[in-house]
Amino acid sequence: MKLYNTLYGKKEDFEPLDGKTVRVYVCGMTLQDSPHLGHLRVFTVFDTLYRLFRILGWEVKAVQNFTDIDDKIIKKSEEEGIDWRVITERYEVEYRDVARKMNFLPIYHPRATQHIQEIIEMINSIIQRGYAYVRDGNVWFSVKKFLKDYDYGVLSKMPLEELHAGARVEVDPTKEDPLDFALWKAKKEGEPYWESPWGKGRPGWHIECSAMASTHLGLPFDIHGGGRDLIFPHHENEIAQTKGATGKDFARFWIHVGLLTVSGEKMSKSLKNYFLAREALADFHPSAIRLMLLSGHYRNDLEFYPEKLKEFSKSWARIYESLSNVEGEIVSALWEELLEILKDDLDTPEFFAQIFKNLESKDKNVLYTLRVLLEKLGFSFEKEGEEIVLRRLISIREMARKERNYELADKIREVLKLAGVEIMDTPEGTKFRIG
Repeated sequence: MKLYNTLYGKKEDFEPLDGKTVRVYVCGMTLQDSPHLGHLRVFTVFDTLYRLFRILGWEVKAVQNFTDIDDKIIKKSEEEGIDWRVITERYEVEYRDVARKMNFLPIYHPRATQHIQEIIEMINSIIQRGYAYVRDGNVWFSVKKFLKDYDYGVLSKMPLEELHAGARVEVDPTKEDPLDFALWKAKKEGEPYWESPWGKGRPGWHIECSAMASTHLGLPFDIHGGGRDLIFPHHENEIAQTKGATGKDFARFWIHVGLLTVSGEKMSKSLKNYFLAREALADFHPSAIRLMLLSGHYRNDLEFYPEKLKEFSKSWARIYESLSNVEGEIVSALWEELLEILKDDLDTPEFFAQIFKNLESKDKNVLYTLRVLLEKLGFSFEKEGEEIVLRRLISIREMARKERNYELADKIREVLKLAGVEIMDTPEGTKFRIG
């Protein structure tokens, strides 16, 4: 199998280090808001990759963290006047619900705040090895000191002056250099904190991933992944601080997923051009969403527009109608041919081109082969469940309320009540209870 390794800028032969188990760490959600389709693209790509590894006979040990303490979470907590732990619990529950509906394989989701001791120990090691300094309760990683022994910028491949220009701005008089980044942040008034050798405070963003990945996967592990926008500074800093703490390499392969874009710009909450995962799942079959998110090569950006989900719903309907009731035997030659396409850096566009080409076959064994492989890759041939239909009715009701069509909204509520469904309008949106 070949995978594109960002670390070396080329496709390389891949197999797990121990020949048996692929160990993967993927940067997951920051629990300060709902997951949108941009997040979902990254996680769908990696779920597909895990499934392919299993088809090839390897086991998978996958870790995808939850960042449950950072500036954004604290700000959200202050804005809503709610404890930060309530905020993070809300969005973890929502993400897990989305992951279940998307048929993602169950993987391990550690939280940053569950690993404060491991984070402190790693920071201590970095200080002891001379690559960090303490100022007024803050601990900063010193890129200048690190550069005396190791290279910095190995992942992003940018000259040092460009890295300086692109560094995340952390305005603090205790910071010696713009490239230096926080390992530990001293407590500010009203913020959550933990005790540490440097005083009360909380972890920086980058250190949590180094601590959790090394704790759960060992060093070096096979694959580190995430969105392409994380290459610098996040992933670059993970490499540096892990090397600084242990002297060991971090991950063998770095896999980065292109952005989901809207009119050429990254889908993001800050630009207000996002489409929430829960809303997509309320209106469209998870397999249609999966098909759309895998329609372009994972390394390239994928343009999104609202009508695209409807288009891929039609594409999925065609697959479903052709394959849902077919029975037969696996055609080995076709099975291997399709796997060879996926083994070439997860080439899903070519894979689906061959799927649609073979849908025209009159051979039931060919069709059965397509169905089994798609199921193993996470597609579901089950009919839409009652919950999807229910959510669509609720979505129609919410739209009616926004348009002040209260007569229609009330009728939908009454129909659902007769069916044993109680509707509750809350500040977080409409919720329902059955029975």
